Amino acid sequence: MVNITDNHGNTVAFLHSNIIIDAAQENVLGLLLGSCIFGMGDAPIGKFFNDTFRLTDGRIMARMGNEIIPHKPSNEKDLFAAAWQLLTNVKDHVCMWIVEKDEWTAAPFSMHLAANHALAKQ
Repeated sequence: MVNITDNHGNTVAFLHSNIIIDAAQENVLGLLLGSCIFGMGDAPIGKFFNDTFRLTDGRIMARMGNEIIPHKPSNEKDLFAAAWQLLTNVKDHVCMWIVEKDEWTAAPFSMHLAANHALAKQ
């Protein structure tokens, strides 16, 4: 499990087996399928490349941290079940081309994943 950080270097989530988990390690926020980032919707909200989570417009939502957690979440089985449910809702798996920008989004990473495309303008 590896931490995911915001623009201040604070841990805002974790990546475990391609599942994006909240910082408390209690809930699934999204999935990383290939390089596509999925939140609670059925279509990708962005792309992951160069250790960076980006929206479709190229702005930065979060970055991969360098803290590796050697243990699994205590509720791993529940997280896998929730991730599977999210995966079954995916309808659009066409990953788009994204041009990198240096700008960070205004909204937190978790909000982008929860709201899917609703926050794309923030």
